[in-house]
Formats: sequence, C-alpha cells, structure tokens
Amino acid sequence: MHTDRRSEWALRSARLVLTFLIASTPAAVGGQPPQRAHTDTTRRTTPTFTEWLATQLQSVDSTLRTAAAVRGGSRTPPGERLVALGLKDHRETVVWECNGCWSPMRLPLSSVAVLRTDGIWTVQRNGKNPVLELAARGLIAIIAPDREQPKRLYVVMTPDHKDSCDAILGIADLQLGTIGPGPVTSCVNSFIRLDQIRHGRLLTSSERSSASGAARHILVGPDDSRTTAELTPDLDANSSDIDRVDPIWWDDDTVMYVTIPR
Repeated sequence: MHTDRRSEWALRSARLVLTFLIASTPAAVGGQPPQRAHTDTTRRTTPTFTEWLATQLQSVDSTLRTAAAVRGGSRTPPGERLVALGLKDHRETVVWECNGCWSPMRLPLSSVAVLRTDGIWTVQRNGKNPVLELAARGLIAIIAPDREQPKRLYVVMTPDHKDSCDAILGIADLQLGTIGPGPVTSCVNSFIRLDQIRHGRLLTSSERSSASGAARHILVGPDDSRTTAELTPDLDANSSDIDRVDPIWWDDDTVMYVTIPR
C-alpha cells in the first residue's frame, strides 16, 4: 500500500519537473523557437603591401610589378653625399656631406628626409640645419609621407623577429619621435618610393654588371619602364667613377640622389 503511494508521488513529482523544464525553454515563451547563438563568419581582410602602395601612388598594379624592383630586404649602401642634379644645365650640386646616408624623401618647407644608420635625419634644400629627427635602427627605405600628416613617414624596416619576413612596413612619427607598425601586416617583398615617379616619369638606378663594371647612373623613363634614358651630369675627371643611386624628383627640373665613391 505504502509502496504504491510512494511510486505515485514519485511519478507526480517527475511530471511536475518535466512540465517546469518545458515551460522554461525559449520555445515555450511567446511561441518562439529557440535561437542558435549567432557566429560572425565575416572575414576581416586587410590590403597587402602592394595594394596599399598602389593607393599611395594612385597607380595600377601592373605599373608596380614593373617598377618595384627593389627587394624588400635590400638595403642601399650608404652614400657619401646627397646631391641635386639640374636637368637644364646638367650640373650637380652637393646638398649635404652626409657621410653615410640613403633613401632621400622630399618634405614640405624645402626640406629633405634621409636615412642614416642611426635614424632619420632632415636637412634643408640648401644643406643647412641637418637634424637627427628620430633615432632608430634597421631602417631600409622611406616610402612616402602621410598625406594628412607630412611629419609621419611610411618606412620599410626590418622586423624584430625575421622568422617570416625580411622587411615590413612601419610608420615613423617625426613629431612624436616614435616608430611603430604600419597599416598593413604583410611582408614587403619589393617596393618603390613615392618621389621616384612624377608626371608618369620614373627614376631608377642602373645595375652594375660586375664589381669592376661601369658606375651606376640615373635612368628616367615612363612609369611602365619600357624605355629609359640616362641622366648624365657634366662630370669632372674625378667624379666619373661614382655610383649614383636612390634618385627622387625634387621638382620638374631637379633630381636628387645619393653618391657613393667606388
């Protein structure tokens, strides 16, 4: 008798618990079916370095594939002088006896940024007031200034750990004196500097065939590099055996580059 009553109470208790559980599920509230947790499967993508550089140059990828011939991890040997060449009179003038600089970049207010082994320097177009703006190591090239903040420079630099990349994009802020990662995280496999192109005309340096071959000189041509012409300065007898590298446009009539004695 007692056993039957205990069994009956146990059965009633089980039914009550089951009824409570059913009533507590989302399907029983407002007649809405239970919802699965939403998983955002949208993939966030960032541009590659080549795509980013194309937007900076306002150019097309085909141009970049031809023009960006400098390997990301390649560093130009430091030059002895920063030099300007007038295209009308073909005369060279020394801007700055930098004693070890490369990768010049034109800045506002008639100044130039240039790399040295100890960091980023600026100097006036007339060679006055050279200043170490930012102390840094491992800088390979200055790519371009930020369009909105000219004191912020995009640079190619060696990463802290070279496990996957020989070179990456960074941002050097000359006003704050800081340097950090750039807007893209992909490796820099090859690059071109903004001031190498002006009105569709591309500046490059010739390649030396051998260690004893002819000195490197400045070439100018259309930005598809199909044809080029040599920019030959009026040279004295002591300057014909000098490499001329890292050219940029200063204006329509002036080219600037670094000279390296051989």
